[in-house]
Amino acid sequence: MITVFSVNSGTLSAVAGSPFTTASGGTPAGMATDQGGTILYVAGTPNLVHAYTVAANGSLTQAAGSPFSTNQIGGELLSLASFPSKTCGAGTLGGPPPPQPAPTGATTVQIQISSIDGDDGVPGKPAKINLTSHHDLQVAILSTSSFNAATMVNMNSLTFGHSGTETSLDYCDTRNRDVNHDKIPDLVCHFKVSPMNFKAGDTVGVLGGMLLDGVTSVQGSAPVEIGH
Repeated sequence: MITVFSVNSGTLSAVAGSPFTTASGGTPAGMATDQGGTILYVAGTPNLVHAYTVAANGSLTQAAGSPFSTNQIGGELLSLASFPSKTCGAGTLGGPPPPQPAPTGATTVQIQISSIDGDDGVPGKPAKINLTSHHDLQVAILSTSSFNAATMVNMNSLTFGHSGTETSLDYCDTRNRDVNHDKIPDLVCHFKVSPMNFKAGDTVGVLGGMLLDGVTSVQGSAPVEIGH
């Protein structure tokens, strides 16, 4: 059995359908997810690897062909690892990965974002951007009662800039912040200024990306002020 919880400000709530039963029974051991957090691998006995797809709300569905045998004789499989491992944001080595295109027939959800001019910036007001700056611009993806940005957004898919397709992501904070003070934690990500491709006179920055379901794309915009 695998029990899955959603986390909201430290409070745990079992997701719909939890706990989930492994196909071969037994006691699951080590677990790992793929880099996007959309597939869960579970070490099981005797020497089996269970694979589940992870929905946006955290519910699990057994993948086709699961469980998979390791073909080991004797012993027990107690742990496993996936490569590349899951990350909270794009690393600096080689820059962020290219944006993931939405599959045919995908839907686009409009989300609320807010650019933040430094840690003390005021949400909703234009963030001043110096095009020659080597500092990051912070962009908050605002959560609502029905949309948890930190658990639903594929952080590695995020793009931000003049058109919304610029691969400017540096990293996302692992600690969520309540940017707009509505008592709902928001997701704050940092973007490099140079790749944003802003032009003099631009007044809006556009964010694009995908949800972890791999189907739904997201888009939002925030006011910016281009300086020198």
